[in-house]
Amino acid sequence: MSINLYGLDQDRQLEELFQRKAEDTVSEHGAKGAVIKANHGTLFMKGIEYLTLYARHQLLRTMLSKTMMKTDTQPLDMLDVRIIASSKVNLKYLVQQGKFSEELYYLLQGLILEIPSLNERLEKLLHYFNIKMKQYEEKYNKTLKVTEEVIKNFKN
Repeated sequence: MSINLYGLDQDRQLEELFQRKAEDTVSEHGAKGAVIKANHGTLFMKGIEYLTLYARHQLLRTMLSKTMMKTDTQPLDMLDVRIIASSKVNLKYLVQQGKFSEELYYLLQGLILEIPSLNERLEKLLHYFNIKMKQYEEKYNKTLKVTEEVIKNFKN
């Protein structure tokens, strides 16, 4: 299950994650948000830095209790969800600035992968470019040439 949080307001985030509005204390009967749909699986949250304060609180509460209440009359749903979150910004920096929950940060911090942009890995970019060039040469049975000017533009 995947959800992109960019551009979603608080109500929409809660609706997508938990199938409820900010003023509701429980989800609608029978409705399933991304957290329930991902039960016994993985929920990928893209743009975790855009999660509103209230939605962060709800996610943190759900992660800590590993349960989710459907309605007042029904029992709690036990949850077994693996959460993978991605961010364009350094969440540790946001925690230091007080803009992201420290507790949620440490709950999500199982493994941090920092992948440098291709601008910082030019040798890899040229390597993949050469692989694609060879594939096109074979596919179209043509010899393709790359000028020094093109390689220079890659490096700039």
